[in-house]
Amino acid sequence: MQSLFYKIASYVAFVLLLSGWYFFTQNKIETLSAELTQTSLMLEQTTTVIQEMQSQQLVQNVQINDYIEKLQIVQQDKDKLHKKFQKHNLEKLASKKPKLIEKKINDASKKILTDLGNITDY
Repeated sequence: MQSLFYKIASYVAFVLLLSGWYFFTQNKIETLSAELTQTSLMLEQTTTVIQEMQSQQLVQNVQINDYIEKLQIVQQDKDKLHKKFQKHNLEKLASKKPKLIEKKINDASKKILTDLGNITDY
């Protein structure tokens, strides 16, 4: 009688253990599934952000290259002007022909301001 009781108690304990393990496993599967869904959603969002940033980077690279080309042109123009100023003694010319130098400086200043306005989109 006692051994039958121990057998039944053993079977009941085993069944309770298996059912507990089953419910624990099911709960763990549900939790992991929810976490997988969240992680997948975050991955999609991150991928979208990365793609947007890469396209913005391409646009910025094109703009930077344009600015570099414009800078090189301006640098060449600056070098040409620097060479011209080194060749001519403007103080000497201004003292000999002040009206001529004044007109040339005014005309050149207007041209520089116009060019500068065009370059800077004003």
